[in-house]
Amino acid sequence: MEPRDAADAAAVRLCLHGDRAAFAELVVAYQDRIYGLAWRWCRGDRTEALDIAQDVFLRAYASLGRFDPARPFAPWLLRIALNRCRDAARRRKAHPTTAEATDWAAIADPADGPEALALAAEERRAVRAAVATLPEAQRLLVLLAYDRALPLTEIAGALGLPLSIVKNRLMRARRILAARLREGEADACGDDVRGGARPVAPTPPR
Repeated sequence: MEPRDAADAAAVRLCLHGDRAAFAELVVAYQDRIYGLAWRWCRGDRTEALDIAQDVFLRAYASLGRFDPARPFAPWLLRIALNRCRDAARRRKAHPTTAEATDWAAIADPADGPEALALAAEERRAVRAAVATLPEAQRLLVLLAYDRALPLTEIAGALGLPLSIVKNRLMRARRILAARLREGEADACGDDVRGGARPVAPTPPR
């Protein structure tokens, strides 16, 4: 058992024996991961992400009696978070808003200059738009594996899927994303030409 898993199991056992402070250790260990997942899933809505994160830990605490301490805690908690994020996404579809929050500046490097920041933001928008076109199962894998940088074994455990299936689906998602990003770049070049922009002619040799 990994050190983190052993510490989680010990905290769960203490909590089940009435030590509520032990659950606070689990919250501290995983709050950034759960909030970050919710923030991305909610497209940067910090208020909704915070509500989701708080609800995830409340649900986890209420369900702790059904958790098997012999198994890793992180995938179990992540599964609760994913279900909660999906619930929020369904409600968002039922009650769409005209604007979606974006906060790219919050993750930009303040040392970059204005041009670098603008380029980085444009690249992020392109990637985010491409990811949004993926089916939910593939979009979720990309979010977990790359944006949250979670181990594939942990993702497989949270989703209840064999590791081989997770790897195959993630590979397909990467191929689709690469193709759609190339299409986006081609469309952008076409728009420049139609809008009057022309490729710069090479300087003739002297």
